[in-house]
Amino acid sequence: MVFCCGQTTVMLKVAALVMFMTFVLHLIGFASPFWSRRTNSNEGMWEVCQNGLCVSSLASPALIGQVWFQAVQIVETMAVLTASTAIILVLVVLFSSKLARSKSTLVAATVLSFLTVVFILMGIVIYATKGSVFFEAVFATDFAVGFAYILITVAMVGWLLAAVLLAVDLDQKLETRRKTLQRADDTAGPVTSTSEP
Repeated sequence: MVFCCGQTTVMLKVAALVMFMTFVLHLIGFASPFWSRRTNSNEGMWEVCQNGLCVSSLASPALIGQVWFQAVQIVETMAVLTASTAIILVLVVLFSSKLARSKSTLVAATVLSFLTVVFILMGIVIYATKGSVFFEAVFATDFAVGFAYILITVAMVGWLLAAVLLAVDLDQKLETRRKTLQRADDTAGPVTSTSEP
């Protein structure tokens, strides 16, 4: 019978829980066409909707050739990829008794979680700065962020929390390892030479 999480720390379990909840919010925000909104229209990474009719953002005449929008799509896609990989690594650690103490896997998951934060931050900053100017000019109305943009921002905070929890867990494991090695050295005592001069 396979048991989950038996040899992992509480900190890692909490980090994994935060990661899973954050990933759900992240995916909803990533896929929803509500990054920005106005009275009769809204946009997301992949769809633009006006008066209830939605088309692909790739087919939207207003967004074709907008490099800033393509940059947001790229960095947000990178965020989903790094987040997915981090979750897979944490699942491997949680379900594998051999890897429960693996430092390299935890380092990789921590780095990927921090990278997810960086990619999300880049995307929301570009969208807020360039999108506000662009959409106000195109639609001649005030720019307002939608719920998907807010979900992505909350997901960024969640990923940061998960990354910090993973880093603290890793630090605790390294400190425990260092103390164990130091105790082993202390109990071994000084090494004396048995050879005669």
